[in-house]
Amino acid sequence: QGVHIAYGDADRHNVKYGYRPLGGNFGIETVDATGVLGMDVSLALDAWGGVHVSYSDRSNRAVKYAYRPSGGAFTTQSVLVYSSPREQGVGDAQTSLGVDGAGGVHIGYLASSSTLLGYLYRPAGGSWRRQEVHFWGPGQCSTGLDNSLLVDANGTVHVSHEGCGLLYSDLACQ
Repeated sequence: QGVHIAYGDADRHNVKYGYRPLGGNFGIETVDATGVLGMDVSLALDAWGGVHVSYSDRSNRAVKYAYRPSGGAFTTQSVLVYSSPREQGVGDAQTSLGVDGAGGVHIGYLASSSTLLGYLYRPAGGSWRRQEVHFWGPGQCSTGLDNSLLVDANGTVHVSHEGCGLLYSDLACQ
């Protein structure tokens, strides 16, 4: 119980996490301070009290992920580093994060300098997998903006995003 927040500190270019227990005061800690980190931070909590955070890393052109088990400390990792023209702008990616009932982690991202809406998935205890949700070529409607990801009780991943109107996708995470 309580309030959890994660945010990008624009002055220091790092990612912060805050928690306020019911009736208590906020405690703030730094999740990651290596490089120039993006401001599109997403937070999810799992059923075991773990804290999950996704965000962009402008210095290394990457999508990053941080995890803190209940009572533990944050560990961070780059889960996608810019490697193709379709992923240009990954370092400024807008991210959206969800955790399923089995502990699988789901990240939706928009590579800001392109029109690629991507999806990253890591099953509990497994390794990261990447999938393109949508890619729009030059001259087509730029989309994927303001993506929002939700994992429902059945484990189905839903992504909504803007571009020439509101768009919606269901994803298979196998």
